Amino acid sequence: RAAHGAFLCPRCGRLFRHGSNLTRHLNAHRGLRAHACGLCGKSFTQGATLRDHLNLHSGARPH
Repeated sequence: RAAHGAFLCPRCGRLFRHGSNLTRHLNAHRGLRAHACGLCGKSFTQGATLRDHLNLHSGARPH
């Protein structure tokens, strides 16, 4: 942890307010992509990004 309760990335020095955000960020450094598209195989570090990607396949425009 860095000063004032922030979480510091040991690889790039980026600061995060929440430890869970640092964990997700570190997974990106490590190349861990746990969320894979069942249609094309592309994978993502975050489930929300996969959901957005799946909309490309379906043609849905939720926003």
